[in-house]
Amino acid sequence: MAMKLSDTGSLCDNIVLSTGRNISANHHILGLPAFGKLLLTEGYDGCIENEDGQMFWDRDDRLTFAERTEIAEHMIGRWREWVGDDTDTTQDRGDQGIG
Repeated sequence: MAMKLSDTGSLCDNIVLSTGRNISANHHILGLPAFGKLLLTEGYDGCIENEDGQMFWDRDDRLTFAERTEIAEHMIGRWREWVGDDTDTTQDRGDQGIG
């Protein structure tokens, strides 16, 4: 089973990993800072991990290597989809309010 959205119908749907772990992410956004510490974040201002790599809401818990790999591979796929290719002039990237 691959990473998926839970079916709650809100912008803060939980992302469900194949291990069954739920991660709440505003607007389904998972990210890493472009520079600096590698901390998994959600939405535009939320943290999933703290600076010690522990889960923000439970200091005794951490994402496993398999969970981190699953998230990374999913997001790499999304970035590749976003890039498209140089012949694709019709790709819908949504209204990003830029330009």
